[in-house]
Amino acid sequence: MKRRTYEKAQAVIEAAKAEPKRFKSLVEEMDRTGKANGVYKKLKNIKAADAICREPPPLPEGPFRVIAATHLRDLPLWRLLVVLADAERVFGPNDPMTRRFAEVVQARLEKESDAMAI
Repeated sequence: MKRRTYEKAQAVIEAAKAEPKRFKSLVEEMDRTGKANGVYKKLKNIKAADAICREPPPLPEGPFRVIAATHLRDLPLWRLLVVLADAERVFGPNDPMTRRFAEVVQARLEKESDAMAI
């Protein structure tokens, strides 16, 4: 038996020892056929499929209206303006949250206008 064939057979056997319910049939197939290569390929495919299933789903592509930020100061100015408009529309201009958004937007506008004047 060649070294590489032995390594493949050993990998199948070790996988069966680690998870007998899943991989016992691979060892039985290897014993029945006397070949390790095909069974080893099946083992690799099963492990690759498991790895793919554990990966998080990919992020969707396209324009979205959601931005994750921990603080209002982290939001871009355009998003602050959208939040302010939404808050005024939903809660009214005298709502405490709406006034806080307005203060943040005003401070950001002043900060950016000062930066542009320099």
